Amino acid sequence: MTKLTKNGDILFRESFCGTFFKSSPLAVLEAEYEFNRKYALGEGDESLALFYSLLDLEPPKQSKDVGWCYDYMSAEWETMWIDFIHRPMMTKEGQPYTEIYYPIPPVSLYYEVDNPFM
Repeated sequence: MTKLTKNGDILFRESFCGTFFKSSPLAVLEAEYEFNRKYALGEGDESLALFYSLLDLEPPKQSKDVGWCYDYMSAEWETMWIDFIHRPMMTKEGQPYTEIYYPIPPVSLYYEVDNPFM
């Protein structure tokens, strides 16, 4: 069980870049929802950097060129939604944290993925 701080924050780890951060579970859920909303209502592709921004975190350099493309997701995975899985984990030092894991990971140069239907 991940320990809550006095202000309700817990330790999270974003699995693709490996970034640890503290946030409230509600703030993370809201960022995940907003990310999917922007993905669905926008141009059909979004970067992992956007997710970091929605969490009020500085996006790591490697997060700018990886993301999800609507055409790729619908053709290869038959889904149009990015799932975020929260897994309880433990650091080597015994510190509990919640890992944010993507069953369908972001892809490199997602914005250059060809539309398989064209």
